[in-house]
Amino acid sequence: MKEKVRSWRSALTEAANISGEHVKDGYESKHVNKIVNHIFRTLNCRMLDVGDNLVGMDSHVEEIIRRLCVDQLNDVRIIGICGIGGMGKTTIAKVVYNTFSHEFEYMSFLENVREVGNTIGLHHLQNQILCDLLQVERNQNVSNISQGANMIKNVLRCKRVFIVLDDIDDSNQLEHLLRNRDWLGRGSRVIITTRNKHLLQEMDDIYEVEELNSKQARELFSLFAFRQNLPKQDFIHLSDRVVRYCHGLPLALKVLGSFLFDKTIFEWESQLHKLKREPEVKIHNVLKVSFDGLDYTQKKTFLDIACFFNEEDKDYVSRILDSCDLNAKIEIKVLCDKCLISLSKNKILMHDLIQEMGWNIIRSESPDDPTKWSRLWDPSDVRRAFTMGLRYLGISHCKMLQEIPELPSSPREIDAHYCTKLEMLSSPSSLLWSPLLKWFNPTSNEHLNCKEGKMIVILGNGGIPGWVLHQEIGSQVRIEPPLNWYEDDHFPGFAFFTLYREGDCLHRTPFSLRLRGDPDEVLDGRTIRFGCTCDSFNGDASGPLSVTLYPKNAIPNKYQRNQPWHFLVAFDFFPRINGSPMHPNIKRCGVQLIYTHDYLHDNVSMLLDHQRGHDDARENQADDQEPHPKRLRASSTDLKL
Repeated sequence: MKEKVRSWRSALTEAANISGEHVKDGYESKHVNKIVNHIFRTLNCRMLDVGDNLVGMDSHVEEIIRRLCVDQLNDVRIIGICGIGGMGKTTIAKVVYNTFSHEFEYMSFLENVREVGNTIGLHHLQNQILCDLLQVERNQNVSNISQGANMIKNVLRCKRVFIVLDDIDDSNQLEHLLRNRDWLGRGSRVIITTRNKHLLQEMDDIYEVEELNSKQARELFSLFAFRQNLPKQDFIHLSDRVVRYCHGLPLALKVLGSFLFDKTIFEWESQLHKLKREPEVKIHNVLKVSFDGLDYTQKKTFLDIACFFNEEDKDYVSRILDSCDLNAKIEIKVLCDKCLISLSKNKILMHDLIQEMGWNIIRSESPDDPTKWSRLWDPSDVRRAFTMGLRYLGISHCKMLQEIPELPSSPREIDAHYCTKLEMLSSPSSLLWSPLLKWFNPTSNEHLNCKEGKMIVILGNGGIPGWVLHQEIGSQVRIEPPLNWYEDDHFPGFAFFTLYREGDCLHRTPFSLRLRGDPDEVLDGRTIRFGCTCDSFNGDASGPLSVTLYPKNAIPNKYQRNQPWHFLVAFDFFPRINGSPMHPNIKRCGVQLIYTHDYLHDNVSMLLDHQRGHDDARENQADDQEPHPKRLRASSTDLKL
């Protein structure tokens, strides 16, 4: 009993210390009504979910609270929060709403006004705000938006309210939800979030949300990727790469952090590599909303800046855009208002992920064909676009050229005569052959369907190299392909060598290449346009050498059968000058099998034995061509890819 008395005494003492209302200061009914309303607001206050892992939020919220001046009860204040998509505008507004909504008798939070208005309609939003302010659950049966606007005006009048309009993107939305401050009672506060700063011109204050600093960005990313404040030791470098990529955008940090959670280092590296050419879909879609709201000329200006003019002087950019019949001053102002660009020291600045979004819009025009893109900005894409349809590449007389660069797969002929510093055919692994064989077989599967030969013309290289096993004087050479050659994926085709007599001046003229099987039946015949226009050759030159890379699939299917073949490769050259035929001028020809690198590695012993047999036979062969003093003997018999 004594214990119960003590607890009662303690409870009564605590209750006596609670501040309350003194009835003697006014009517009792007035005080009762005030208390009931306070309890009702406290119980009825709906806290909004803001999620976990809020980083850098305190400074934003403090700044908004300072600008709202909630303690001042005699005025109306409307604050705008603007920034690019994914910057955290809605989250900031929710935190402020949760902090102060219980101090207002009437409150409403209209989330995602843009999307709801575009999909369901403004009347739905009007119904929601009326239900919130009237504190009822049933629909107010707004039949049209004009009626709804008038109902909102009548309900708001003389009431102290706290309203948040989230993601406004059109003045029509403000017109029918909250036309002007005259609708609001004294002491009311309104927050509007938007990506379009132009809509906030008549607001009392505008708060622009900036990116997280590097420390905050790293912490936010770590909370989602590792469920802790800092990256794990093995992932520090990779985490820093992701944070740099996100450039302080909270949405990107959350999305990528959640995706990479519990992933291996290999998966992290794979995702980072993918991001170089393909942005994360969720991030891209959020950022693209602002682009979709632009008109045609604004989109053109945005894409031009994204591709060519980021971090360039505004006046310089304006002069260029004006010359393209674009009103640069107006368009740049619109892009600034929509938070797609910013200006600093007269330079146009664009957030990295916004710029990447613009690039991806261009690439999506035709993902695999840059020739159809409206803009080209990446040197690798420019090169790819201008070489995709290339059929003939003339690099003759490039006397400083030391090696053939990486080539696209499209050219069918390369003229490289008089490239005096070009490394010649000293071995199958020379710098000349590596890009040529990639040119012949650019992808692992392309040669399986390729049926078109490719040719390069070289001058003064000492003739057909010694590592070409099958050589003959004249225009014909016989070769025995390996058994089951047509089924072997490691054998994509042949390399045919044709050496022309020195002193002859070849003109662009056709010649035919024919493959003959036993007994001299024609397997395939091809006519190829070839020639060069050199006036004379160096004194020590052996004449021009053409090399044709010829796919095995060019041979008709009916000859691709499991039986021994002896191919007689005949180069029938029929040049004409001024309509008059010329005599064939082929001095020597040769043919070599091409194998993949993996096949050579696995079968090197067999191939070396095969080479020794050919070397023994060649010692007794008559040859009117002196070996080149700098020629090197290759360690394997066949060209490798």
